[in-house]
Amino acid sequence: MRKRDIVLDFTSLLDVTLIVIFFFVLFSHLDEQENKARTESKVQELEVAIQEAEDRESEADKLIEQLENEIAIVETVSSFV
Repeated sequence: MRKRDIVLDFTSLLDVTLIVIFFFVLFSHLDEQENKARTESKVQELEVAIQEAEDRESEADKLIEQLENEIAIVETVSSFV
């Protein structure tokens, strides 16, 4: 019995593998762009929320100062009574 040489041709397998890798790279890049756009919009929303919080904080500080002044007036008036 004579042995035959087995010839393996991996060319088509290599082609398919490279095509699959190409599509993974392409679609991961597209997902990255979508995620970047979503992240940028979230950052803008957070910046607006931070600005609103800072405005509310300054309003609260003003109200606290006003209340402290009113308390001081009430204490001054009550000390005369």
